[in-house]
Amino acid sequence: MSTSARKRQIIKAIKDLDNRVTVADVVATTGLSLNEVTEELNSVAAQSQATLDVTNVGEVFYNFPQNFAVAYYAQGAKRVLLTVWNTIFKALFFLFRISFGVTLLLSFLFIFGSILLVQTVIAAGMGASQDVGGMWSDFANLLKRIAMQDIVLWKRQDNFDADPQQNGKSRQGFLLDCYSFLFGEGNPNEHLAEDRWKLLAQVIRLNEGIIIAEHLPPYTGRPAEDEPALFKVLSKFSGFPRLSESGQLIYVFPNMQQRSTNTSYTFMPEYIEEKFWQFSKMSQQTLRPVLALAIGNFLGSLFFWWLCLYTHRVSKPPALFLFFAIYGTMFVLVPLIRLVVIKFLNWRIAKRNEVTRGFENLIGSPDLEVRSKLEDAEKIRRDFGANPGNNVVYTTQKDYLEQLTDNL
Repeated sequence: MSTSARKRQIIKAIKDLDNRVTVADVVATTGLSLNEVTEELNSVAAQSQATLDVTNVGEVFYNFPQNFAVAYYAQGAKRVLLTVWNTIFKALFFLFRISFGVTLLLSFLFIFGSILLVQTVIAAGMGASQDVGGMWSDFANLLKRIAMQDIVLWKRQDNFDADPQQNGKSRQGFLLDCYSFLFGEGNPNEHLAEDRWKLLAQVIRLNEGIIIAEHLPPYTGRPAEDEPALFKVLSKFSGFPRLSESGQLIYVFPNMQQRSTNTSYTFMPEYIEEKFWQFSKMSQQTLRPVLALAIGNFLGSLFFWWLCLYTHRVSKPPALFLFFAIYGTMFVLVPLIRLVVIKFLNWRIAKRNEVTRGFENLIGSPDLEVRSKLEDAEKIRRDFGANPGNNVVYTTQKDYLEQLTDNL
């Protein structure tokens, strides 16, 4: 029986049993296996806002609202629509990304085609049409060499963050390379905040929930006396300050004191640095065709503009030319502006990383004050009885009576 058929059968059984059922009731009504009923009943309950009642003898009742079937099917329809939208969005975003490369090629074709057309008319009047024929041939070969073959053979790359290079060639194709040339591959520190919290949690766990402020700077990037950064950590991991006997502030995280004996953070870095922005992950070999086409398109638009205004060979430029001329200019200007912005951002990142590296030895080579704090933290750790593992009082791997005997 298919999953949808089982769910329909279970929904009918719930209605027949007045929306208050146990797993055994549904099994008896439908004849399905216990595992199938449990799985599907939980699925329907989760998507229809059902509630649970537990009696004093341990029997579990599922209480479904009167319109639970409508709510359940509405959730299913919502999931289907969301899946369809995600698929459509991915397709639209992919088309958006390749549109920059397509427009660049159309601009290049239009501008240089117009230039050659004007030159053909001029050459025909001078009886030198054979020279222009060679120019058309060179133009076609240039297009084929730069991009036309790549347009036919381009490959879609779903993982946009992956390395776009393979054996020195673009894995994503010329059209997507144009998008990378314009906008890069995104923020390299997108997951930095998440990584910081992971490392901070590991520091607290490794110190059995008792730390001092100097433990944090290598992973927050802020000085030990920075109270806002400290309060964020206390709030995140439910910690609180405690005054030691010598008057030092020690920070206690009760929920982070116990950890499994096999927990290992072997590769935990001594500090965390921000990654530098890259102009693009493309290699020079991959970047060259895009750059050549962008510069050629820009220079071509300037030449055609000069041809129209100063030679009087064309009385009025085509209306479409203005759009392509502006587009060609922006295709060169946007990466130049982005390059300047990246230089500035990387300069600031280098400054912040330098500050972070300065926090590395706060614990590794502590001064007298920090050493005193560490000693106080160790005393509080002993007072709290923090230990590296939990005593197992019950496990399904042994008989319950046997465990009672072992624990005596």
